[in-house]
Amino acid sequence: MKQLLWIGALFLALFCSHQTEAATAQAFMTGGRLAAYCADDSPVCTAYVIGVADVLALGGNDPSIGICLPASLTRFDVVRSFQRYIRQKPGFRSSSAAELVLEALRSSYPCAADQANLSSRTNAGGG
Repeated sequence: MKQLLWIGALFLALFCSHQTEAATAQAFMTGGRLAAYCADDSPVCTAYVIGVADVLALGGNDPSIGICLPASLTRFDVVRSFQRYIRQKPGFRSSSAAELVLEALRSSYPCAADQANLSSRTNAGGG
């Protein structure tokens, strides 16, 4: 798992290092900057979102992360799910872009166990 995190960190550092935006203490790219790229269907949006998804795919579908990417998933699906997510979440602008992509993927592609737990909690609370 540590190796996966190092690979992910390396990818994000290399990808973001060419950005003209100054790096903050929290992230190289903010959610607001990534959202701007994604609003224009920029290749930067696609590369960033797919890069995060690729790093996740290296580790397999690890339920501890809460994201299970289907084998039939396409680049188009991943980017569109991210774009839908940011349209629904207005308060993301200052958050880390990588965290935002993870949240979007977790929302769109939860693991079956997570879906079952959510469903059982909803049913138990609904009386």
